[in-house]
Amino acid sequence: MRFAERLKVMSATATSYPIRPAETSVPIHEPLALRWSPRRLDADATVAPGELRALLEAARWAPSSGNEQPWRLLVLPREHSMRAVLEDALMPGNAWAKRASVLIATLAKQTRSKNQEPNRWAEHDTGIATACLIVQAAAMGLVAHPMGGFDAGALARSFGVPDEYTPMAVIAVGRYDFALQDAKLQEREAKPRTRKPLSEIAFGGSFGDPVPD
Repeated sequence: MRFAERLKVMSATATSYPIRPAETSVPIHEPLALRWSPRRLDADATVAPGELRALLEAARWAPSSGNEQPWRLLVLPREHSMRAVLEDALMPGNAWAKRASVLIATLAKQTRSKNQEPNRWAEHDTGIATACLIVQAAAMGLVAHPMGGFDAGALARSFGVPDEYTPMAVIAVGRYDFALQDAKLQEREAKPRTRKPLSEIAFGGSFGDPVPD
């Protein structure tokens, strides 16, 4: 059985959104192969407290330079009093994210705690924590869609973010809505999943040299 077909069989009941497995040259871990970024979220569905805590724990245990753990997370469930403020910071093209059960803003602390010197790995490490959260969501059948389209300055001002923290992304977390009729979102989600070939991103020896087989 081909890898993509095996994923569809093994994961038909493991996710709460359409199965669109990545076309990989060799098998990879299922949550990585199945993860994608839907936009058709259920405006009435909730993410249970235990589920949300699992996502946050996944981010918490991400690796970081010197174990600095520079990421901070602003967690806004739908019922939070400040939720509308974060929604207002989203760019118009990301208005669909207002349907999410939870919005999570990620922040990167630009200085090291032990000596206040610049931490040039802060944004890299915050990205790793974000990836851990997203893969955990995929493993749990939840949607976790990261976005860069938001007003970082407005977010920082509204939530009293200290100057040494840089807003990096907003993650929409929730459950897929199979019944939602939205032609624009359906069109965006119907586009093929694509990635650059390995030959363009992975090199062996000098930059541009192919990785040995």
